[in-house]
Amino acid sequence: MTVTTTTSGKRSTQDVSNWLVGWIHRHLGIPAESFGIACDLRDLAMDSTESLLLLEDIRSEFGVRLRPIALVNSSVWRLAGLVAERP
Repeated sequence: MTVTTTTSGKRSTQDVSNWLVGWIHRHLGIPAESFGIACDLRDLAMDSTESLLLLEDIRSEFGVRLRPIALVNSSVWRLAGLVAERP
């Protein structure tokens, strides 16, 4: 994925959304359309509480726990990756 940055040098909200949708599809084989929350993934760049709820929804629905890694900044998640843990 080509990462576009904002003028502040941070990833744009849409980039984070696209990155996560792609990651879930590549690593878990789950197309974003199948769980109907692609539009909500933009929350990952906006609010960490909403982000945690979204990851919990994925765990509940598919039995896969997604653990974010390399979180920095208290207001914006800058994800370096995710770890998928299957029960």
